[in-house]
Amino acid sequence: MAKVAPLFLALALAGACAQPPAPTRSEPRFVPEQWFQGRTVGRGEFRRSLGGSPSRFDMVIDGAWNGRVLTMDETFSRPAGAARPGRWNRVWTITPTGRQSYLGELTTGHGPAEITAEGDTVTMRYRADAPLVERPFPARFEQTLRLRPDGTVLNTADVYKWGVRIGRTTVVFRKAPGGA
Repeated sequence: MAKVAPLFLALALAGACAQPPAPTRSEPRFVPEQWFQGRTVGRGEFRRSLGGSPSRFDMVIDGAWNGRVLTMDETFSRPAGAARPGRWNRVWTITPTGRQSYLGELTTGHGPAEITAEGDTVTMRYRADAPLVERPFPARFEQTLRLRPDGTVLNTADVYKWGVRIGRTTVVFRKAPGGA
């Protein structure tokens, strides 16, 4: 028995020091250049951090992938009965720079957007004019798009002005009938 104890101790120490197997990386499930091809529609709202009624809007995105660049033509609209009705348009050009990284440019942007894709999630960090206000102003956006099991994409974007979070935009995107 005394000879067996050191053997068990040595085995236990060897097991404790062993490295666990490295996790295997899988292909991202949410690939923007595939998902945003064709027509995508969304319904969302902007909520100010200080309260007040949410500002609701609809979106239509027409996406095209040419094998090198994803172009997304976005149109925001509010119905005639809304507090501030109207339409806004902006265009994204998104270029893959690596297996899960992208560089984005936005017509209303102030510099490049850093975009990463991992699993079911795409994150975006950029500066642009806030599109859902009467007078657009430069703001910083921290945006997360998550592919959900039902095939829709939940988009949340925190909006910052002078380093202070002033609100959050939430949109649910789905492929338009015949849009894929």
